[in-house]
Amino acid sequence: MTHSDLDALEDFIDKKENPPSELPFTNGSLSVVVPMEDMTAILTQLWKSRQTEPHIGKLYEKYKALIPEE
Repeated sequence: MTHSDLDALEDFIDKKENPPSELPFTNGSLSVVVPMEDMTAILTQLWKSRQTEPHIGKLYEKYKALIPEE
């Protein structure tokens, strides 16, 4: 291990022991890039829960158009 590695480890431990006083936040929408295969799997899970969880049903309807029909 180099000094740099040890410094990074020490910083990591300090952050775990003394968490920041403010929580992270976003100012507006958060955009992410998700591989299409992963998004298909996510939508499949949303579809399975759409009837039992009203909010999940809304999310499914909102994003299902992103997956092309085969």
